[in-house]
Amino acid sequence: MNTPRILAFSVLLSGFLSACGGSAPATGGDGGGGGTPSAGTTVTRAQIAGCTPLSTSSDPAASNCLKGKFVGKTLGSDECSLTIGDNGSYQYVSPSLNSSVVPSAQAIRVFTYEKTITLAIWLINDSGKDLSFKYNGSQDSKASIEVRVGTNVSTCNAQL
Repeated sequence: MNTPRILAFSVLLSGFLSACGGSAPATGGDGGGGGTPSAGTTVTRAQIAGCTPLSTSSDPAASNCLKGKFVGKTLGSDECSLTIGDNGSYQYVSPSLNSSVVPSAQAIRVFTYEKTITLAIWLINDSGKDLSFKYNGSQDSKASIEVRVGTNVSTCNAQL
């Protein structure tokens, strides 16, 4: 295992968790907050609310509760999408970056789901390709996605 990469991932996860606050969901267990889902998005608030509560799991199947498509906008207002498949596979598409990953056995994965605040965080690093996914249903029901391949970075925000 690559200890420096694991430590860097742990620090990143800690930053995500502290930035997310900790208020109770606005309505029920589905997160309740936010506006109209982005057109083309197939993942629902209820689907994410059904994730198994986990803390920093490295199980390849942990992210399977996020399977489906998220469609959103980049920081420059261009369309972007993330399609999540089985066991951490994903395809990200934006005007500035396209990345398709089927994780290897050496991939570093961290998945956390906190049901009381409807918070899902998924981080994966494999061969220089990084994905950071954050969903906070108790605040705005948006998925915040960042993909990095080498020095190329793209950020996508999808409303659920």
